[in-house]
Amino acid sequence: MPLVLALLAAPQTFAAETIVGSWAQSKAECKTSPVTIKPMEIRGGDVFCYFNTVKRTGDLVEWKGHCFADGGTRRPETGEDGEVRAFYRGGKLQIEGLGFAFPDLLRCK
Repeated sequence: MPLVLALLAAPQTFAAETIVGSWAQSKAECKTSPVTIKPMEIRGGDVFCYFNTVKRTGDLVEWKGHCFADGGTRRPETGEDGEVRAFYRGGKLQIEGLGFAFPDLLRCK
């Protein structure tokens, strides 16, 4: 029994919630223009990013890769290499990097 009590008293560690999915600033935008996050890709508005690396530390996700903000043509000369960060707190997601930002996003259901 002492082992069971020790396990019950030990601090519990839970994995951070995934941010993969669809996000928007309102329920209406969820239907018309959501920001879609995949493990190694973000799409939203005229922004498309694909990533080579991803790192998560608590509620902060950092990607490194290539982003286009040219209406989706994805011409190599229109893209930019760099870092994109997403921070999740209080039920809202903030994404920024490479000259674009998606503030105050709510999860689409």
